[in-house]
Amino acid sequence: MASSPFGNVSRDEKVWFKSGRERDVAEPRPMRLADVSRAATTNIETLVGGDPVFHYVNSTPDNRNSRLRTLWRRFTYTALWINFIYKGKAWTISNGLANLGYTDNATRPSPSERIVDFVFNIIYRSPKFFNTKQQNKRYQEFGNKIEEAMKREIGDRTATMLVLNTIATTPSKQGHGYGTALVKILNAKADSEGRTTMLISSNVKANTGFYNSLGFQTVATIFLGDDPDWHEPPVPVAIMVREPKGADV
Repeated sequence: MASSPFGNVSRDEKVWFKSGRERDVAEPRPMRLADVSRAATTNIETLVGGDPVFHYVNSTPDNRNSRLRTLWRRFTYTALWINFIYKGKAWTISNGLANLGYTDNATRPSPSERIVDFVFNIIYRSPKFFNTKQQNKRYQEFGNKIEEAMKREIGDRTATMLVLNTIATTPSKQGHGYGTALVKILNAKADSEGRTTMLISSNVKANTGFYNSLGFQTVATIFLGDDPDWHEPPVPVAIMVREPKGADV
């Protein structure tokens, strides 16, 4: 078995698949800075390739896909992964083709981590200057509804939870078990520490079964679509929670 900071990784956490005549192994490892560019590309591919919330926020009548906005989106994801790496909370498979980043709400950040968080939060909030007024309004709808649902359904428990912030697999590698292998790494940490994990799923139709298979259950669902210029069905977004194995729930 291969070792990891979360204990031993069994063969179940290594997902094998055929690739031509070669036999490859999908083995998670901590992300390095050399993986960041590819990891940012993976996030962008999965967003633009069919994320319903991304589609809702961006498909406004006043949408403008400027080159500057595209470059800033890449810069934001680059900063995201550097932040996760700095805190030791980023995992990857195949050098950025599949990635997971998480936060630990129970851990008090060090002074240097507070500085990193401060800088990242400035970067993370900056896209509103590149979005249109209508796009920012839709994004605010998303944020407000998620915040209200979390307060109502989870409350103060969030302060002690692990949070699966982002997981993405490049489209050409989806279906090979990369995502499963990554989530099992976080699940192992949660189980060893007796911790509850939560996530926000922006693609309910595609991902609910996947998360259910890994122990996550939906505790709240919000629906986006208040904008009168939105003429498609409401967009569901799920808040999902996984209790540690052996927990009395």
